[in-house]
Amino acid sequence: MIYEEKDLKDLLVNLKDRKKEAKALDKPDKEAEFLEHCLNFLEPYEKDILIKTFSERISIRKYSARSGFSRNFISAQRDRSVRLLTKFFNVKFSSP
Repeated sequence: MIYEEKDLKDLLVNLKDRKKEAKALDKPDKEAEFLEHCLNFLEPYEKDILIKTFSERISIRKYSARSGFSRNFISAQRDRSVRLLTKFFNVKFSSP
């Protein structure tokens, strides 16, 4: 499978539910596990932007007001982080 940025965004939005489902079914979710692993390699503010804006669904406008970062910075950083995670997923899960 080739991952696109929209795939990573969907995974970030549904991360909590996928973790709960994997635990309830006692069946590992390799994508969710790998995403959490990758998030730990981002800078703390990068991880926070992704978690807050995707998983917790806080708008960029609200996140900007809370954090003091500009909306342009948050949006650019979020997009950059999603592109990086997409690369990681394509390296990890792409067929040889």
